Amino acid sequence: MQKFLVYPEFKKFVADTAIDGIGQVLIADKEKISHDYKVMKQMVCKGDIPSLMTIKIKTDNPLIDNLDLDNVETRLQKEIEKQKREQMSKEQREAEDRKKEEEAKAREQGEVVEEEEEVV
Repeated sequence: MQKFLVYPEFKKFVADTAIDGIGQVLIADKEKISHDYKVMKQMVCKGDIPSLMTIKIKTDNPLIDNLDLDNVETRLQKEIEKQKREQMSKEQREAEDRKKEEEAKAREQGEVVEEEEEVV
């Protein structure tokens, strides 16, 4: 792919295809996108390539407009977190039970040792 980026015709084809694709998405909202663009050269970006940019759109619902997507969890994320919490609490209960059993065994062995000492 990199070797084709040196040809200006290929760059124009890729840019026009991307603009047409975005135009098809925006036409559903009765919006237009300009076909004027400029290829920026020697642009310094953090990392190797420019990051993707999101396009924020306004809706009629003010709750959706003010929604912070970074703080929203999907149903799958919620299920994973729930299972994780359940598993951790289960492991804690099992660890506590093992500890109680060990303490009980230690007490029993201590009592048995004391009884044997009394017999001697």
